[in-house]
Amino acid sequence: MPSIRVYELADTPDEDVPNDGITIVMANHVDLLPTVRSQDEYKLLAKHDESDLLAARHQALEEGITVNPEVWQQLKTFAAQTLVEASALSRSGAGPAE
Repeated sequence: MPSIRVYELADTPDEDVPNDGITIVMANHVDLLPTVRSQDEYKLLAKHDESDLLAARHQALEEGITVNPEVWQQLKTFAAQTLVEASALSRSGAGPAE
């Protein structure tokens, strides 16, 4: 079960070009995660541990989930732009490039 942390850096580090991007790091072991330098100022925006995620999963299974209609429509639009009907032709180019 993952543990999720969301941080915000007060200042963009010098070696980075300022941008609106985000960085997502996934690791099987905490020692593989990058460290935030002690001189960097950062704020913990969100924290979700195993117990939080299991509780949310249980609640979703029991009660279902609610998706904002505008978000649902946007997801459907993205899916329509991405997905194609299965056919011999569509399957011939499916999968990772070699």
